[in-house]
Amino acid sequence: MKILLINPYDSPDYLYRSIMEGLVKSDHELYLTHPDRLCSNVVSDDNAVKIAIAADYIFVIWDKEKPNVRPIPKYYLLDKINLPEKTVYIDGSEYNWTAYPNKSNETLNPNMIGKCKWYFKRECLPEHIERGVIPLPFCSLDADFTQLPKVDKDIDILCAFGQTGTGQRKVAIQVCEELKSEGYNIVNSPVSNYEDCINRSWITIDAHGGGECNARTFQVMAAHSLLFMEKYNIIMPHLSPNVHYVEWGSELELKRKLRSYLANRKKIIILTNNAYTNIIKYHTSEKRVEYLLNHINLTGIKWQTR
Repeated sequence: MKILLINPYDSPDYLYRSIMEGLVKSDHELYLTHPDRLCSNVVSDDNAVKIAIAADYIFVIWDKEKPNVRPIPKYYLLDKINLPEKTVYIDGSEYNWTAYPNKSNETLNPNMIGKCKWYFKRECLPEHIERGVIPLPFCSLDADFTQLPKVDKDIDILCAFGQTGTGQRKVAIQVCEELKSEGYNIVNSPVSNYEDCINRSWITIDAHGGGECNARTFQVMAAHSLLFMEKYNIIMPHLSPNVHYVEWGSELELKRKLRSYLANRKKIIILTNNAYTNIIKYHTSEKRVEYLLNHINLTGIKWQTR
């Protein structure tokens, strides 16, 4: 399949990395408007317009604009190409379409109205579904599968965040401080060997970060730890509480469920195995691209711009 990507410039956005990795692994013919470490096939603006005409699809990837830090994606090419009938927008934003809190009340990108046939969104709410937007959460990258599961786990709970200003992260840390006094082995401060600690932990706690969908969700499941995830409102296909992870919404609920699962490690093993099997089936980078292309090719959904 021939795809032109109007992609971010040197952007670490996790959703973009997921889609890019999946596209490369699926061996599609890719043309990029900015360099990427996974694909060196970068084209000029003039060639991008020519390639778009012959391409199967044009993927436009969201990027958080950072003036004076890096160039923004070449969105202006959409007006030159003018082929909305085969244009796909992939929105990795949180809070609102700018990804800056309080900067806008719009959660969908108004600049994409009339310019794309398909709108995929990481933070996809039920009201977005009603407008034809398609949920596209993060996934597990290849790097998340580098370690075999630890048979003898030595950490009961991992609760380590890079920042604690969002969601209920402070609540989770406070709960873990209390459980520490009961004799549980808990890591609840930032660590340099985070991936290794996930693998060594029976339970890893997640809470909302920059949005409700965190990369941690899929990293934990791939690393054979039981995810305790703060209750979310977004649409996450092929992911079910009490089957693949444990959901919590308050301090008391988190405390109660942590004690319950730590008292019955067999339940932890069952859910952990369920989650890992589910990740392989639905949530690798290749599967995420397969899901995206299936929606494009089979459903023909056009999002409503009202």
